[in-house]
Amino acid sequence: MAAKLCWKPIGRPGFAGQKRDKLVAHWDETYGQGNWKIMHEVQGQYYDWLDALIQFYEQAYYVFLQQHEDILNWLCSIASDVYDSNVTNVHSGLDYNIQEGTSNHMQDIAIRRVVQRLGRKFEGSELLQIRGWRSKGARLSPGVVPFHEPTWILQPELQSWWKPHTVESFWQSNKIMLVQQPFSQENEA
Repeated sequence: MAAKLCWKPIGRPGFAGQKRDKLVAHWDETYGQGNWKIMHEVQGQYYDWLDALIQFYEQAYYVFLQQHEDILNWLCSIASDVYDSNVTNVHSGLDYNIQEGTSNHMQDIAIRRVVQRLGRKFEGSELLQIRGWRSKGARLSPGVVPFHEPTWILQPELQSWWKPHTVESFWQSNKIMLVQQPFSQENEA
């Protein structure tokens, strides 16, 4: 009879960035391919990548742009579209699953989706980069945009290039690694 397995949280992996592929290979070697996964924990519940993106990451942008009509008006008046690390990011459109390169780009997709949700559209002529502190669209970086429910960010907040209490802080701080382990009464507690 096969042992029952359960998913057990083992830590907070934090920001992967361009190390992502190497980390995935390491985790596959350490835990076995298919025996680990990254989820986001919010108020004791675990959410997969896409659900966390839509329910929390994107929602933070929605709340921010809804509350800052001046920034929404500025964005829609100057931008023809937005991108993160490469102009090819625009090919993702509204689909978070369309990713290219060594790191994910989600903020551009979130912004496109939120602009649409708010009944607006890009009417400008500029392809606006929203990555980096010096880009014209830096005010829309996930490292700057405040997370709408800061008490949901796991403590201690992880620190890196982003500001505290931001969308990026939530995304990195609430990222949890789970591994499959044999079920026991201890796992239930």
